[in-house]
Amino acid sequence: RIEGFNIYRGDNLIAWVPTEENTYTDSDISFGIEYCYKVKAVYEEGESNPTNTECGTVIDPGDFSVVTLSGGTVESSGTIVIEVDVANQFDIAGFQFQILDTPNLLESISVATTERSDGFMLEFNEQPDGSIILLGFDVTGGVIGVGTGSVVEITYQASTVLTQEDVSIDITEFFLGDSLGNQIPSFSNGSIVTIVPAGAAELFIGDTEGILGS
Repeated sequence: RIEGFNIYRGDNLIAWVPTEENTYTDSDISFGIEYCYKVKAVYEEGESNPTNTECGTVIDPGDFSVVTLSGGTVESSGTIVIEVDVANQFDIAGFQFQILDTPNLLESISVATTERSDGFMLEFNEQPDGSIILLGFDVTGGVIGVGTGSVVEITYQASTVLTQEDVSIDITEFFLGDSLGNQIPSFSNGSIVTIVPAGAAELFIGDTEGILGS
C-alpha cells in the first residue's frame, strides 16, 4: 500500500505528500533558474523507482511585456483607429499579432507605424474568421526601444448596424521577438469597440448610459 510520495528537486528530497494530495508547490525558487523534479512513491518497504524527471523555469513577472489594444466608440459604417500599445522591458526587433473581433463587425482597412516603430515594415491580411494577422519588422536591424506607447495604428471600418453593438477585440496569438529571434515573455489585454447607429450618440449619466437619436 502506498503511504505517500516523496518529492525530489534534483537529487534532494524536499517534501513528502500524502496519497490524497496530487499537487505540490515549490515556493523556494529563484526566477530564471531551471529546476528539475521527480517523484517516488513511498511504501512500508521503502521507495519506488522515480518517475520521469520534469524540468521548468519560472520567469520573473517584472520581465513580462504587456500588449494592450485601445477601444472606443464608432458610428455605424464609420472608421476607428485602434492603437496597439506595448510596454516592453526589452528591445523588440519584430512582432506578430493575430487580432480577432467578436462579433465580426469590424473590417481592417489599413495599418500604420508610429513614432516608436518608425522604420518598421508592416504587413497584414484578414483571415476567413475575420481576424487579422499583422507582422512588423525592420530590415535594417532597427528595434523598438524599451518603453511604453503605441507601436501600430489599425484603422477599422464598422459594419452597418441598426442597434448598438459591442465588439470585443482580442489578441488571440502574438509574438514579440528580440534581435536574436528569441521570444520576449509577454501577455495581452483586449478591449471593446462600441458601434452605434448612424445619427446616434452615447449619453452617460452617472452609472447609466443610453443612446440618443439625432
